[in-house]
Amino acid sequence: MAAFEAKIQYNRLFVRTEKMPQAVRAEVLDAATVYEEALTNLAQSEAPEKTGYLRAHIKGRVSQSARRITGRVTARTKYAAILEWGGTIKAHDIAAKNAGALAFLRGAEELYRLIVHHPVSIFEDHPYMHKAFEQMEGEIVAGLEGAVNRGLAAS
Repeated sequence: MAAFEAKIQYNRLFVRTEKMPQAVRAEVLDAATVYEEALTNLAQSEAPEKTGYLRAHIKGRVSQSARRITGRVTARTKYAAILEWGGTIKAHDIAAKNAGALAFLRGAEELYRLIVHHPVSIFEDHPYMHKAFEQMEGEIVAGLEGAVNRGLAAS
């Protein structure tokens, strides 16, 4: 019988074995794909939505090698982590890089500046990824156990 190691974190599931029987691999791969899609959808629905950019950049994927299957759900934006965990952005200056000046609106007035001072920004945490995982954790664990058991029974 093969020895399995399974780790489940809020954004990643990981199954590793010295030698994974083909039937087990197929079952676990199918289950990982189902749970990756479900967790991605749930994380997208739990994410704060202002413009939809964060939700659109929450993506999942399943990868495999000879000894492991890994499913991941990630949010690929500059501000994903600060929304998940909360935090502070220090006051800083924003300078024009690609044009002669920064352009923005204040009310109906169009303004142009070479440099704009951005004040301190404090963000409360909005744990969309953790919240989604906590809602699905039991289902994911049971589903992966079932997949391994089905694969072993078929071997």
